[in-house]
Amino acid sequence: KAEAFARWVSEQGSFGSNMRGSEAYRRRLAETLVRRSLLALGKEETMEIKLTLNGKPVTASVDADKLLLDFLREQGCLSVKRGCETANCGLCTVLLDGVPVLSCSVLAARAAGHQVQTLEGLQQEAEEFVGFIADQGAEQCGFCNPGFVMNTIALLRENPHPTDEEIRAFLAGNLCRCSGYEGQLRGIRNYLDWKEGKTNG
Repeated sequence: KAEAFARWVSEQGSFGSNMRGSEAYRRRLAETLVRRSLLALGKEETMEIKLTLNGKPVTASVDADKLLLDFLREQGCLSVKRGCETANCGLCTVLLDGVPVLSCSVLAARAAGHQVQTLEGLQQEAEEFVGFIADQGAEQCGFCNPGFVMNTIALLRENPHPTDEEIRAFLAGNLCRCSGYEGQLRGIRNYLDWKEGKTNG
C-alpha cells in the first residue's frame, strides 16, 4: 500500500530537469521519500550518526526520515534555506564530500561518515568573490544568494577558468525571483578577470 500510494503521489507532481538531476530522478526520489515517510509513521525510529560538519566532528541522534536540510538547520546552519522542497530551486545546496547536493533531497543518515560543508564553513573562500556579485546588483533580496555562492565555490573548484556558457550551465539549478541571472554571471566573470589580472600582474 505504501509503495502504491507513493507511486501515485510522484505521478501527480511536476518535476523539471537540470544539471543537478533529471525529471525521472526527481520523480523517483519523491516516490522514495513519500514511501519512507509512510513506513516511518507511527514508529520511533532513530539512529546515531557521526559526520564532519564544517570541519568539526558532530555526533547526533536523528530520525530515520530526517532530511539533511532540517538536520543542518538544527545544527545552526541557517544559510541552508528551505525553498521549493522539490529539488528545483537550489536554495538548500551544500557540499557533501566537496560535491554540491540538494539537502532537501538527501536524508541526514546518508551523510553519516561524510564531510558536509555549508556557507557558514566557507566564509573565507566565499568572501573574495561575493562582493563582485553584489556590485552587479545580483543580490537584491539575498534569499537565493547562499545557494548561488555554494554552487560558485563548487564550480571554481572544479573548473577555475570556466567560459560564460559553463558558468550558466553550472548555476542553472538556482532559481532567483529578483534578477535575470545576468548579474550573477557578470559578477563571476568580473571576479575571474580580476583574479587573472592579479595573478599576471
